[in-house]
Amino acid sequence: MPAAQIDKESFVPYYHQLKEILSDQIRQGVYQPDELLPSENQLCETYGVSRATVRKALGELALEGLVYTVKGKGTFVAKPKLEQSLFRFYALGRDLRSRGLDLTSRILKQSVVRLSKEVAQRLKVPEGERAAEVRRVRLVDGAPLAVETSYVVGEAVDELVRADLGVASIYDVVERATGKVVAGAEEYLEPVIVDAYEAELLHCDAGMPAFHIERLAYFDEERPFELRTSLIRGDRFRFFVRLR
Repeated sequence: MPAAQIDKESFVPYYHQLKEILSDQIRQGVYQPDELLPSENQLCETYGVSRATVRKALGELALEGLVYTVKGKGTFVAKPKLEQSLFRFYALGRDLRSRGLDLTSRILKQSVVRLSKEVAQRLKVPEGERAAEVRRVRLVDGAPLAVETSYVVGEAVDELVRADLGVASIYDVVERATGKVVAGAEEYLEPVIVDAYEAELLHCDAGMPAFHIERLAYFDEERPFELRTSLIRGDRFRFFVRLR
């Protein structure tokens, strides 16, 4: 018999209570990553609730990235989310590789373009400036994590178009080509909902929460060399800050 039960006298909806119970059990290690949770029927019987309540609770857990469903098999505990501190400059690829994760990219576009007025203004260059455009799906251990689009101006344009960006870091290529070090960036984060096309690229459901990030990267304080937009799955990633 579980330690926690549904409080039938509470004003808190049953599905939310069940979600919190299961969430606590996952975080406490009662259920391990990739372990199968009890079936819907078992949860109904254990907690004295309807199947609709169980399904809604499991759906909420899935949106939070704590569980995932395999058709015909059931609901499993998800691996812990990847985390990134916002207290320092980071390069997603470099940071994930430094943790021993297998990060690769599926290239959607890699070519020389002439910048639109909007992108050129963000990069503080004339409209029509020559740039490298790189669009890619970033994969961790073979599973899609993010969709990124980068516009890079300056000396590294041709090198970026030739490089194998399926495995190489854009910043590594840029630093080699220019002899300069990426010194910092400005980032703008906001929550968004994944549309149907993005969901297809990220292998997730349309309507899933995600992070939309716009980054301007600099060698110095004068003018950015890169404008990057990223869409990162909210069920697999989270940012954190340490407050003092």
